[in-house]
Amino acid sequence: MREGIRLQNRDIELLIFLGKYKIISLDNTRYIYETVTYQEKRIVLLAKYNYIRRLKHRYITLGIKGKEYLLENGFEVREHCRNKNNIERVNVISDIASAMIQDNLNFVPSWNMKKEDEPTTHSRRYIGKLEYNSQDEFLVYAIYDGKDDRYIKSIYYDIRKENGYTNAMIFTNDIDKIVQYEKGFYFGNRHTVLVPYNEYGKFLLRNNYKVRHSIYLRIKEIKR
Repeated sequence: MREGIRLQNRDIELLIFLGKYKIISLDNTRYIYETVTYQEKRIVLLAKYNYIRRLKHRYITLGIKGKEYLLENGFEVREHCRNKNNIERVNVISDIASAMIQDNLNFVPSWNMKKEDEPTTHSRRYIGKLEYNSQDEFLVYAIYDGKDDRYIKSIYYDIRKENGYTNAMIFTNDIDKIVQYEKGFYFGNRHTVLVPYNEYGKFLLRNNYKVRHSIYLRIKEIKR
């Protein structure tokens, strides 16, 4: 009898996620399996049979069998990024996307938004877009460790020149800095939402959509 593994529904969801977003941290696999520890057993098996492979710093990506399964079933397969300059960005995109695994939320990574007839989009700062109930769309940005004032200003300009989206969402671990320099920011969108880029912020995003609409207004009230 041939030795192997029977894929469960959550295993398949994990493979589909990896095919789309390239990478995921072991901690964030709990969003897919919706358990605290059970996914660890499945990951051990998936790695054993080459559906996934382990990377440094508790990350995983697709293995040979995982790629074969996705291609045979018509799913997207994106190669894991090996460029050191882009790995951090890919990690952030995967981190935020995994936190948005909900029936009413859909996160589209920036590489699926690029248009071949618009070469300037390749230098844009957004990391993707969030679709809510297939109606509202937010252009999503992230400001994380290592990003300086110059990078923040580049996001200002990016939002100003984006005419296709009425909503913007910014994940940041330094909300005070953005509020402090509000005059330099363009809040011309219908909704510009600031989300703390930490576990609490991701919890709010997953569990209370209305909070996301009011975060910026509440911050302004506190600062008055």
